[in-house]
Amino acid sequence: MQRFIGPTLLASNEAQPKRKPFEIYDCRLHGFTLRVQPSGVRSYYARFGRNQRIALGKADTFEPEEARERCQKVLGNVAHGRHPLHGLGGTDGITLGMFIADTYTTWVRSSRPRTAADTLEKLNRHFRRTWYPEPLTAITVERVEAWKARRLNEGRSPSTVLRDLFTLSSVLRRAVKAGELTENPVRRVDKPRVDRRGKVRFLDQAEETRLRNALKARDEEYGIGVQFPCEVPRLR
Repeated sequence: MQRFIGPTLLASNEAQPKRKPFEIYDCRLHGFTLRVQPSGVRSYYARFGRNQRIALGKADTFEPEEARERCQKVLGNVAHGRHPLHGLGGTDGITLGMFIADTYTTWVRSSRPRTAADTLEKLNRHFRRTWYPEPLTAITVERVEAWKARRLNEGRSPSTVLRDLFTLSSVLRRAVKAGELTENPVRRVDKPRVDRRGKVRFLDQAEETRLRNALKARDEEYGIGVQFPCEVPRLR
């Protein structure tokens, strides 16, 4: 849908939430976009390149003209080979929580339907109170390393921490493909070593006694080990 993104559009029925998220593209500034979520959240974006975009802010925070100016700066930075947010005060780009809500949730539910609920629950449990409000660009290798070390020091097994790292990595990998990040910092994090060798455990005395009694009861029930009279062949 192409319209002029301004106060009139925001007040119209065309820009009100629907059952599915949708986007309105500005008819005067190519790349200037308004995204409307079913939850009622409306956000401005600057689109550029091949499927790349930068969050400019929410419609309840910025007036359309202010967001338009930000979009023009982003497009100008891209055209001159600078970082899209260069010189743009007051915004550090899309947050982790915004990206999960706006983009990742839809992708994971359609691409990984069997594990989507578990993945989203893990993200919510581990990062909602810490990294959800922060920009994606604030998630650095050092911060992920510190998070990993803290989890291990809390007694979490290396295999559990590794699975949680892969969950976070899945989000950041999608963010790279969407143009919100230039790289996935989890890729440069040292992964915890997981001992994949089988562990030998011996039975204690009580366990051995229970096992022997169970085997004895089985033998008695099925007649195993009972000696029947038989003719023993003689050796010549």
